[in-house]
Amino acid sequence: MLKIKYLSLVILIVMLGVYIPSKNNLELNHEFCQASEADNNHPESMNYIDWQLGKYQPDWLNHSPESRQMIDSALQQGLIRGYKKGELFYLNLSRNMSRLEMAVLLSRVLLLDKNNEDNADSSWYIPYIKSLHKAGIALETMNWSSSDWKRPVSRGEAARWAGQALIRAGKYISNPVNKQKSDNEIDGAVACGIINPSSAKQYAFDRRAEFVEGVLLAMRLQKILQLPPRQPQKPDWSGYLPQNTGREITISAVGDCTMGYDTVFPAAGSFDDVFQKNGNDYSCFFAGVRQILENDDLSIANMEGTLTDINNRAYKGEKGPFYYFRGQPGYNKILQEGSIEAVNMANNHTYDFGVQGYNDTLRNLQKVGVTSFGNGKAGYMRIKGIDIGLLGYNVMSLMDEKTVLPG
Repeated sequence: MLKIKYLSLVILIVMLGVYIPSKNNLELNHEFCQASEADNNHPESMNYIDWQLGKYQPDWLNHSPESRQMIDSALQQGLIRGYKKGELFYLNLSRNMSRLEMAVLLSRVLLLDKNNEDNADSSWYIPYIKSLHKAGIALETMNWSSSDWKRPVSRGEAARWAGQALIRAGKYISNPVNKQKSDNEIDGAVACGIINPSSAKQYAFDRRAEFVEGVLLAMRLQKILQLPPRQPQKPDWSGYLPQNTGREITISAVGDCTMGYDTVFPAAGSFDDVFQKNGNDYSCFFAGVRQILENDDLSIANMEGTLTDINNRAYKGEKGPFYYFRGQPGYNKILQEGSIEAVNMANNHTYDFGVQGYNDTLRNLQKVGVTSFGNGKAGYMRIKGIDIGLLGYNVMSLMDEKTVLPG
């Protein structure tokens, strides 16, 4: 079943407590659970484009060998997987991690035994979540709906769940005096090194966690609790797929997104001006519809403009007026914060600054994990085990050239 929704858009910690390095009271299943064998397959020879020497994404991983080793370990254990785009494979670690992805990952890292009979309601991730609840973790989520679980997990939520596991395992004794339970859980994550203590005060716990952050949190938890690594069972891992045959994909399609403006117009009231007046908050533009976009499976927008630093305008002819839309390369984060996963590039403004401006835009979109398509390039995504192809066509240019269109 395919649902398509159409939208239009105009465009801290005070560390109190004790860290205990050895005691472990959490009842963990250290043996490989038979019910989880099918979840543990991983292609050892997979060559991810964004996970090659010197080309790691996000870029900061190029300077963090320890973090890269943890990601490698997660891959080797079959805890994470990438996706295929054309004939190439990508990890896309920069994308937002959903709550259900974080819960499933924690359940598997903690080697919690899940009961597949809990999957009667067709939600494949329910057994993993219930295994966390049985272990006393994430109990505050017991009344969450399916849409709640599909929302991006915040850094604070992920840290609290890890802190709960540490407390249950006896690795951290909380200090409840004058503190909320959630604060003690985050303190545990900081004290035990899940969150870097030196940067904890600047850590924005209310921000959505990128996939790479969730994976590193889970791998640090595995190390601190001294849990044995999971072993892949088969070379062709099918990933987390629902056990029922019917899969529903919800796609949201938004309209033109022009992130920037033409400098022939006044700066006052321009896109850049509004961005600055909102405190350079990348999330402000999609704030009114973000809840819808982050709860679907795929959000698509029309990229009506460029993201480039160059000033060389493309020649559009003698008769005008012509408009040239350009935004800062950093505006790619607006799409990321707005939960836009793919953009159409086939329109009459993506070449406003020539081939270089167009290629700059493609690179800046790729940096935040946004798939681009159009102008002869197809986009490919794999969602819930289904391969999806994306095509874009520029009819406006054909009309400008007085081309006779069929129909």
